[in-house]
Amino acid sequence: MGKALHLFRFLFLFILLCACMSCSVSTVSLDIMRPAEIDVPNHIQNILIINRSLPSKNHQAENILDGILSGEGVGDDKKGSEMCIQGLKNVLSVTLNNQLRFNIVDEDHLSLDIEFKGTGTDEFPKPIKWKKIDKLFKNQNIDGLIVLETFDSRSSIVNNGIVEKNIFFKKEKSKQQLIEAALNIEIQAGWRIYDIQNHKIIDKNIFLDQKIFSNRGVTFEHAKQKLPNKRSAISKTGVFAGEQYGFRISPKNDRVKRSFYIKAKKSFDIENEQFKTASQFIKDNNFEKSAQIWTTFVNHADSQIAGRACFNMAVVCELKNKYNLAMDWVKKSISYDNPKAKDYFAILGNRKAEIKKIKEQLKK
Repeated sequence: MGKALHLFRFLFLFILLCACMSCSVSTVSLDIMRPAEIDVPNHIQNILIINRSLPSKNHQAENILDGILSGEGVGDDKKGSEMCIQGLKNVLSVTLNNQLRFNIVDEDHLSLDIEFKGTGTDEFPKPIKWKKIDKLFKNQNIDGLIVLETFDSRSSIVNNGIVEKNIFFKKEKSKQQLIEAALNIEIQAGWRIYDIQNHKIIDKNIFLDQKIFSNRGVTFEHAKQKLPNKRSAISKTGVFAGEQYGFRISPKNDRVKRSFYIKAKKSFDIENEQFKTASQFIKDNNFEKSAQIWTTFVNHADSQIAGRACFNMAVVCELKNKYNLAMDWVKKSISYDNPKAKDYFAILGNRKAEIKKIKEQLKK
């Protein structure tokens, strides 16, 4: 009984502490860039994107059988693979730091009769022969090929059971029970990147991506009828799969949130009022004015207030992309035993490493 009471008190104090901390902090959004997961050599700038996932004559019968067994309609994967290529192009066409990581060569402008066929299934074909690549692209300004080698989809419809929906009628709220049906689409896309200059395959991977489409109805059959048709769902998931591969081979923009203190300490009314004013400045993107206020507290006699002020200064510095200065401030916050500072120091260290990697990946 005593142990249970002790545990209850501990949990109560922990929840109370979390509640107090949540009242003393707010968040600000920050646009950052993430490095690519897969390093593509910098000399590969001009690329040609090829869809090789369609079956050759030798694999057409196997492809039709695969479609029948998987429940996909004839041509669903063909359309899905085309949309997968489009999804990749969408991502690689986005500028990063006012520049493009890759220049996409338009196949129509090459005036070449290019046709690469694969297996039409999730099985990788043999790599394209370098002799064929050299012959086709000898006089073309192309550094590399990004090839969709395989594309295969799987779909399933499941009953997610009963869900409740709020209905308002004459300002009266009631709940209606509906059945939810979900269409799950899985895409297996296999990619290779060919380095033409060095006759080397940079990357060979199969990635599994999925999207779920759901709808509701009074019965499961009614809900199923409201789902998108499979071809449309496969096409949308194909776009998504292509975009995901684009994010894997090229840096991408991201948005994160950073916590900062909006209160100095309980019962310190003057300090709290100043923190509140500085917090409003930071939300208005007036980082200089917020910094001017918080710097007056970084050497405060109360270590908790000083630690929070130093922590907030680190956030301001990160918002201004001054990472070395941000780490200096967060180190000072750690010296004041701020509970959040060590985690933030690790985040800043990771960001510095990411920024270094991004500069290398975007170097021309």
